[in-house]
Amino acid sequence: MPSTDPRLAEEQQHVTGLYARLDAARELAVTRRQQAISAPLVDNPQAMGEKEAAVRFHGTRIVQLDAAEAGLVLGRLDRTEVEQPLYVGRTGLPADDAGGDPALVDWRAPASRPFYTATPFRPEGIARRRHIRTAGRRVTGVDDEVLVLAEGEEADDRGLTGEAALLRALTAERTGRMTDIVRTIQAEQDTIIRSDARGILVVQGGPGTGKTAVALHRAAFLLYTHRDRLARSGLLVVGPTPTFLRYIADVLPALGETGVVMAGLGQLRPGLSTTVVDAPEVAEVKGRLAMAEVVSAAVKDRQGVLRGTREVVVDRERIRLRAGDVARVRTQARRASRLHNLARPAFYRGLVDLIAQRLADRLGSDVRGGENLLDAEDRRALRREIAGEPAVADLVEELWPLLTPEHLLRDLFSSPERLARAARGLTDAERALLVRDRGRRGRCPTSRCSRRPTSCSASTTPRSGPRPRAAGRPGWTRRSGCWTCCTGRGRTTRTTTRSPRS
Repeated sequence: MPSTDPRLAEEQQHVTGLYARLDAARELAVTRRQQAISAPLVDNPQAMGEKEAAVRFHGTRIVQLDAAEAGLVLGRLDRTEVEQPLYVGRTGLPADDAGGDPALVDWRAPASRPFYTATPFRPEGIARRRHIRTAGRRVTGVDDEVLVLAEGEEADDRGLTGEAALLRALTAERTGRMTDIVRTIQAEQDTIIRSDARGILVVQGGPGTGKTAVALHRAAFLLYTHRDRLARSGLLVVGPTPTFLRYIADVLPALGETGVVMAGLGQLRPGLSTTVVDAPEVAEVKGRLAMAEVVSAAVKDRQGVLRGTREVVVDRERIRLRAGDVARVRTQARRASRLHNLARPAFYRGLVDLIAQRLADRLGSDVRGGENLLDAEDRRALRREIAGEPAVADLVEELWPLLTPEHLLRDLFSSPERLARAARGLTDAERALLVRDRGRRGRCPTSRCSRRPTSCSASTTPRSGPRPRAAGRPGWTRRSGCWTCCTGRGRTTRTTTRSPRS
């Protein structure tokens, strides 16, 4: 039986018009994306970059508009100073008059904030807040909250329903998948969602208090407000288990955000997926801040020096190296870079220069006591020859090997001797907890991977540095970092953040 509520017919007219604008915006985005794809290829890097950017921009816009299809309109605000109501929805849609209000305001925009925060005690210029319920493109109901009454008007005259929209959401049937709460965000949740992006935001609360839902909506807000910056650095959502990530997987796409990376604790390291959980006593030791110093010491322990002397044979000439000579080369390499792998070329060059100097002194010596007979070009040729000697490459690999986090930790935890040198601040019992069987070649660093977050796994990559792209070729492969945002309902604590490199 059709409803006789005149508010439904009024809102249906507005909602139909907004869906028409949505269809037009989608059609325009599809057309422009197709035009960008069909544009002729130009042998110009700048033109090719602009083409790719246009295709990506319009493709993202299409995804956002498609996501807004379900429940496009959230409600409207009747303002005390402006006659025209302001409609709030899942995405923004422009009006015909560019100088006026948008036809639909994105829920994350500053103008939409009173939709979530205005109260009768602080109306923020809002006389009435109306929640609009839809099924597909059909309006099925409205709930009004009167915040400011006209003179001589009673609350019942305006259909005051209080928090009917929230109560309706709380009693709705559950599906086993988390859904967005964009219709029923409360003032306290909105404060968290719109908090300053600087620093770290920590929110504490008991089970079922909405921490995860608010965190995901904060992620959507940050992507809306700081899209350019986050498009470069990325946004990572970390969950405790893959099951949990599947449970929350629909929320951000429903809000039009599909560029977020989700990972469980066991998948934070690219290329590794771990399932084994350490025993509580082992996890407690690994989780200490002191483990970062253990890892740092383990890296320095792999920057070896000679014990006694070593002879290197170059072109049938035996060059004797002393421990003090190699120690000076190591010191110079450490000054070149704080990262182990990035300092390795400096160590290689220093060792080649040392051997070349010794060899040049021997080959170019003047039996009559004059100056060395080798000129600068001869010395450069000598360095090139020495740099290609297998014996020199083997010595560098022995004294300053290329490291990956996996191999560094595997070697550390499988060797009580290495562990004793790196973890001098731990007791014998604590070091014994960390020792693991080496296991099969190529397996995870601890033989059985642990998915508990630990200081050692978090700090290994910055210490060891990226591996080079290929042996003997210039350039280094760098991985960009990601920041995790944790939010929810409760108390907040702010601290400053520092990048791993600092």
